[in-house]
Amino acid sequence: ALVKKDAPHATSLLHTFLQNGAEPLYLFTMINRHMRILMKLRSALKTDPSLSPTHIASRIKEHPFVVQKMYPLKEGFPMPKLIKIQTLLLATDKRLKSSRVDPYTLLAKLVYDIITATYE
Repeated sequence: ALVKKDAPHATSLLHTFLQNGAEPLYLFTMINRHMRILMKLRSALKTDPSLSPTHIASRIKEHPFVVQKMYPLKEGFPMPKLIKIQTLLLATDKRLKSSRVDPYTLLAKLVYDIITATYE
């Protein structure tokens, strides 16, 4: 839902996960991991655009299945956008751990910000 820029679906999934007892920090960690893998994948392709997903997996030390699933998603996330998203993730991490704001609100804002992130 994040990659497809489907804010209503992404927010609905977030709400469902939290209602079913998922920990906010776990959900945040999974979003962060997803974006970090995309960033490593993009970086590997920048150094050698001819790399196959299998070779990328070896180079970035991720499971080949994960890289295979993420490979097609790279087109929607150019490096400048990923860098901006990383900044959003750092700010959200700090707020999740140090503020009294409801974690759902912080995660919903993060999801919205990722979907609407622009880059130059």
